[in-house]
Amino acid sequence: MNTKKLWVVLVTGLSLIALAGCATTQPTSQEETESQAVEQSPEVIVDATAEETTEQDDTSIIQTTDANAWLYANYSQVAVDEALADGKKVALFFHATRCPSCRNLDKEINQNLNELPEGTALFKLDYDVETELRQQYGVTMQHTIVVIDADKNEVEKDAWSADLDKVVSMLE
Repeated sequence: MNTKKLWVVLVTGLSLIALAGCATTQPTSQEETESQAVEQSPEVIVDATAEETTEQDDTSIIQTTDANAWLYANYSQVAVDEALADGKKVALFFHATRCPSCRNLDKEINQNLNELPEGTALFKLDYDVETELRQQYGVTMQHTIVVIDADKNEVEKDAWSADLDKVVSMLE
């Protein structure tokens, strides 16, 4: 095979891999994972009981005052524990910024927060960072939603739908 054909095959293969980026399970190195985590900006945490939204980082403690309110926030173990202690139904959203389905679902959730059922909490996790939780719940692809019970056992899991209607039905 001549050099020109080899380059065409190589470029075509790399293009296909890039297009399939959503299905990639992990970054190529630990440094890449850490740099992605550092590059992420603080996100807005929304609590239905709050009078306004506030910018928080991933390490912040989210306090809710009403067990009937819904919540969509970045994942932290403390926040999940508090939501479960408040009697909320909790779901984990395994999200990757490189995943188009994840970005679309996140956008759909943020645009329709009022559709989340009362008394629920949905936490967005970084798919590439939360490897232990991925293993614990058998998550093999981004945009997976896992509903957990008070003992943090899986109740229901969906990796295929990636739409708000499915998330709402899982939380009801």
